[in-house]
Amino acid sequence: MNNNTSALTLPSPAIWGEKRGQSVSLQKQSRPASEPRGLYKCHISQTLSPDRKFDDFWVRYYMGGSLVTFESSLATQENGFQEPENTSPTERKETGLATIDGKKQKIGRFTAKSKRKLQQRFAQLDRSRLKYLPKMLTLTYPKKYSSDPAVWKKNLDDFLEHHFKPDFPNAFIIWKLEPQRRGAPHYHLLIFSDDSKVLNRVYTQKEKLAKSWYQVVASGDEKHLRAGIRVGFAPKTKNGRPIKKRAKDFTNWDMVSGYVAKYLGKVTGLFKSESNGDKEIKQVGRYWGIYNRSLYSQFVTEKSIQLSEAEYMKLKKMVIDETIKDMDTKAQSILFKMTPEQRKEAGRCLVDLRRQLTKIATRPDRYENVRVEIYLEDNFHIKRYLQQFVMAFRYRWRKMDKYGIFAFLPSEVIEKLMVESLSQNGQVSDMTQTIEVAT
Repeated sequence: MNNNTSALTLPSPAIWGEKRGQSVSLQKQSRPASEPRGLYKCHISQTLSPDRKFDDFWVRYYMGGSLVTFESSLATQENGFQEPENTSPTERKETGLATIDGKKQKIGRFTAKSKRKLQQRFAQLDRSRLKYLPKMLTLTYPKKYSSDPAVWKKNLDDFLEHHFKPDFPNAFIIWKLEPQRRGAPHYHLLIFSDDSKVLNRVYTQKEKLAKSWYQVVASGDEKHLRAGIRVGFAPKTKNGRPIKKRAKDFTNWDMVSGYVAKYLGKVTGLFKSESNGDKEIKQVGRYWGIYNRSLYSQFVTEKSIQLSEAEYMKLKKMVIDETIKDMDTKAQSILFKMTPEQRKEAGRCLVDLRRQLTKIATRPDRYENVRVEIYLEDNFHIKRYLQQFVMAFRYRWRKMDKYGIFAFLPSEVIEKLMVESLSQNGQVSDMTQTIEVAT
């Protein structure tokens, strides 16, 4: 049995996909498929106390961006809550250079929290002001490479500061470090600019960039000089031959968002030492960062509005409903990619998932950690399909509490919800108040 595992941390929900008082239909499970099977795990962890009281309620969103956040502050006297230390935007600002250490401790893996921050930083960007889609640049290492992660980060810093920056002054980068199949490090760079001429230089100066990276890593390998960098997407191949036509560049912002969520956000493989018998390299430092953060901040415009408790709960429910609609659409698109046999398997697993989560919702200890386990065909699409329903399930449950959440929605949907919810309460004028944030 293939025992691959997918793990999620979720709050405990009430009723899957149904309003309170309605029963959930449990269909008869079909016979499991004969393909290799794995264990899909959901760790249901509900630690949000329903009895806590709150003082202030805020909603924050970003002009032209796809992120909306809800924040509430606990009543300090009531709950013994300690306010965090005040920090100015300047004090919170990071250099954007690649480092081996994090702010508090050495970094050993790409965590779910780090992935979430990466997606949020991208979602804060005002796409209407950027005008042009980003370009993608990949930096790889030769056959022989250093086993010291500090050297990898120094290589990236040297390349960006001394070779990239002089020719791309009006650009900023979101970079991500990943291991290749062989265990060697490589970097994905998303290059943003509101100047089309600057972005086009990624192509016109490709050979110059390749030579610079070749020199920075002290390669000495002529093959690496020719193939050490790549602009755009790599073609899909089989046995060294292209098997499918593929867009070289991004064609729309949805494609960029999907790339950030699916590829930059993935956690696969291990870093290995080329010079020490493929020994695993741990504590590699930061997995992602923003280069030229001061320019990045110029394309982030935060709007922050204080709400009453009633306004907060109303708007939060509206955002959750829109988020669930988006997840339903994604689930249907994933289902479309499956074979008929895989669709049957997905349906069986979904029935099993509903049964277990419905049972959890009626338990008196549902605020404790609970595990849900489903044996299923070891298939990427089926796992993604279930994940969409699990995330939607989580959001449905969050309608009932006053704690903060965040969601990703198209900017036009976010702004429409703000107007619909706040215009009835005379808050529309407050939406004109803009706060520039150095994130």
